[in-house]
Amino acid sequence: MLNYFESHTQYQEAFLTKSKCYNDCYLQYKKDLKEYFMKLKMPKVLEIWSWMWKFAYFCDKIWVKDYTWIDIDDYFFDENKKDFPHYLFIKTKFQEYLKDHQNKYDVIFVSHVFEHLDEKERGEMIRDIYSWLKNGWIRINYMPNADSALRVWTWRRNDITHKTIYTENSFSQVIKSINNNFIIKNVNTYVWVKSIFRRFIHMLFLFFSKIYYLWMWYPFPKIYTFEMLSVLTKKCR
Repeated sequence: MLNYFESHTQYQEAFLTKSKCYNDCYLQYKKDLKEYFMKLKMPKVLEIWSWMWKFAYFCDKIWVKDYTWIDIDDYFFDENKKDFPHYLFIKTKFQEYLKDHQNKYDVIFVSHVFEHLDEKERGEMIRDIYSWLKNGWIRINYMPNADSALRVWTWRRNDITHKTIYTENSFSQVIKSINNNFIIKNVNTYVWVKSIFRRFIHMLFLFFSKIYYLWMWYPFPKIYTFEMLSVLTKKCR
């Protein structure tokens, strides 16, 4: 199991005020994930390698009762246990947890992990996640988007722990090469700028970017946000 915490460029985000981190991420997850959680009643949720507390906060806000967190980072383990005492936090490698438990989950959430994995690690992870999911339920994945029209260069060069950055097509190809029993949906993430002016500037930037791509005879990417949200639904057998 890789341990990328100390060298990860976003590790310092942990030391932002929690209220800002909570509120911003809750807004993004609410926009991105609401349609999936609306379909579930009393979901059983597993988060792997979270290292931060964002998704636990979201689950708490939408009244998810059964949430389990697996990671090996001491700081976030202690902080999460303190903030969410009603949830289960386990400090272990997820392969070890798999050996000792036969639980099945409705939702398995992974954020900004896949880009840190090599070929062997990503294959193991997809196969393990498939075995943990109930039939017909979902794996949710956030990661940098190599087709981003916004800031892909920062994802590529500012973090030495990134091994591969994926586009919509390349990620789907990788998943299908490992396990073809997922229905894959890749979508743009919600751009959570709060002011009307900043949202206007964002839309203006996209408008002129599309003109530039057209002028250069390049197709404008379907997934253009700097993060890509991928939802993998396990096919019912």
